[in-house]
Amino acid sequence: MEDGASTRAVAAAEWIALAALVALFVAKGLVPAWARIETDFPNYYLSARLHREGVPLGRIYEWIWFERQKDRAGLDWGSIGFGVLTPWSALVLVPIAGLPALAAKRCWLCVNLLLLGATFALLRSMTRMPARRVALLVFAATIPLRTNFLYGQQHVLVLFLLTWAAWMHRRGKDAGSGAALAMAAVLKVYPALFAVFFLVRGRWRALAGFCVAGAALSLLGVAVLGVEPFRVYALSVLPRSLAGEATDPYHLGLNTPTVLLRRLFVSEPALNPHPLVECHAAYAVLQSVVQSSLLVPTVWMLSDRRGRSRDKLAWAAFVVMLLALSTAVATYHFCALILAAVLAVDALVEARRPRLAAAVAALYVVACSPLYGWSPPSLSGASALLGIPRGYAMLALWGVLFAALDPVARARAQPRAARAFAFAGVGLAAAGAARNARHLESELSVASERVPSVRPPLIATAPTAAPAGVYYAGLSAEGFSLARTDLPEVLRSTAGADWFHPTVAPGAGLGWVEASGLRSRIVRFPLDRVVADGADLPVAVEDGEEPQVSPDGRWLAFRRERGGRGSLWVVDRVAAGAPNADAAEREIAGAERDVLDFAVLPDGRLVFSGRDGGLPSLWMVSADAPRSIWSLGPARPARYPAASPDGRRIAYSLEVGGDWQLRVMDLTTGTVTPLTRAACNSTSPAWTGDSRAIVYASDCGRGVGQTDLRRFVVAP
Repeated sequence: MEDGASTRAVAAAEWIALAALVALFVAKGLVPAWARIETDFPNYYLSARLHREGVPLGRIYEWIWFERQKDRAGLDWGSIGFGVLTPWSALVLVPIAGLPALAAKRCWLCVNLLLLGATFALLRSMTRMPARRVALLVFAATIPLRTNFLYGQQHVLVLFLLTWAAWMHRRGKDAGSGAALAMAAVLKVYPALFAVFFLVRGRWRALAGFCVAGAALSLLGVAVLGVEPFRVYALSVLPRSLAGEATDPYHLGLNTPTVLLRRLFVSEPALNPHPLVECHAAYAVLQSVVQSSLLVPTVWMLSDRRGRSRDKLAWAAFVVMLLALSTAVATYHFCALILAAVLAVDALVEARRPRLAAAVAALYVVACSPLYGWSPPSLSGASALLGIPRGYAMLALWGVLFAALDPVARARAQPRAARAFAFAGVGLAAAGAARNARHLESELSVASERVPSVRPPLIATAPTAAPAGVYYAGLSAEGFSLARTDLPEVLRSTAGADWFHPTVAPGAGLGWVEASGLRSRIVRFPLDRVVADGADLPVAVEDGEEPQVSPDGRWLAFRRERGGRGSLWVVDRVAAGAPNADAAEREIAGAERDVLDFAVLPDGRLVFSGRDGGLPSLWMVSADAPRSIWSLGPARPARYPAASPDGRRIAYSLEVGGDWQLRVMDLTTGTVTPLTRAACNSTSPAWTGDSRAIVYASDCGRGVGQTDLRRFVVAP
């Protein structure tokens, strides 16, 4: 009787806890998600909408381009960016992107609820636990589920695909299991490592299914979106993301050992000015040791193919290892932990190891708790050790699951294999440390060139040098504004608009900037006073973007975009007869050239980067002889030209191994001089008035694409 009463009491407590968790999820997650749009749904929605409208997505990873598309769509969402999302992420919402944004999000929320229900059904069919306990473990991840629904993320979809793959794997449908994981891997990168899982477990049909489906999805993606977004992602975005530079690499809110070690041992003037100690070698070695200590032991244990009955525990351990191995993990990534927790608890209870099952459940709850509220991401020095509580919980969870796989018994049974994997781990750690050291030394080699700013923004880009300071476009949470390095702000962002691409003519005392909105326009502002509101500024060009002006202020060039392709236009302000006139605007390079960036020389010639059916290269045209265009090369992708005020040289960025590097070309001799070689991006150069130095945007030591301003002296 007592046992029966105790069982009923436990069941009642579980039902009460489940009801409370579901109520919390509905109140804090589903209801507000239904009522409003927050990041990151706008990134998915806008990219899908652009694709439906036939706009090429080759520039989707450029912050200003993507922000401008948001303005043109009339979407007042503050700042957005496609960031490090995979190109396939843009396709998920295509079927509903024709709806208004909030209606589309509500449709997506309904899909997510169906996916969550299907995930529960699959988990229930794979375990012997009562339905309430499976549901309790599912909703113990209330915080990850809440953020996924609130932000309109795709991690419940990834959870469903992982669970479906595990379900098929359990039923011997290996090819389907591999195909499901390939679908998850094209959305979020970490499931791709399941290829290693299948390899070491000897599940060759699953590995074949993964490879075939992955290849098919890749070909389909290229056919639908084109080559360029995949090329940029593979060469530029993914490598930096794997290095922990998907976003601010010092932000403790990401809760990973990689971020903590950066915080402790690597300084960055704006993002991490006070590390515990400046020691790049410590970061390089320890980060690699931690990664190898997670990966190699897990692979070693999974390589024992005799224990097929422990597949559930193996799946759980591998999923936890993948998340612990990640260099940047947000709360919503932990939706995948639901699969690991359910499989691990069920396997351990079935094996009559209740203490380990309880430990797994407890650590899972801790990892999914709102620990970020107790550890501010601004901690520095030794206190940074307190900044990743969720990361510690994940490492502990992995440790418990690794212990549950009985590594001691495996080592005793196969000592040679244990020694071989130990040597492999040491070698992998050494190679990783060397790679880390090279990368860190490379990207931090330009730190001394930083241009200080009164109020550093999230991103500073598109600089132009003026006598009083450097104007630039600065990104905040509200969008892009026009700023100057010696001032906090010049032009503020307004609802549904941003300020891009300032350009100045010191000889004329004037500057121009793009005011983005439903249609971009170019407005003029004086250099001799601070402007607080741009509403009353005179319009120089309607339906124009990215202004560039010659040093004397005579030639004003700009870009017009139609269907995602740009044409180049110029205004001779002297011939126009009045400083405000735009009657003399002429098209000098059509949209067939797909003009991307350009610069104006003092004599009226223009250098522009355009795509003539392939990758972008540099071309020259004269404003007096439009459409008489000749190539400057080079063979590699080249962008962001900038003309020196004396007209003798141009600076530009050349893509080398996926990174943009600065080059200077002497227009008289054709000699090209390399300026940067760092494993990061240096873009948007602008010459100082004396033609001796360049100010440019760089993401070295920062998140990919999240630039600040640097200075390079070209001539002594």
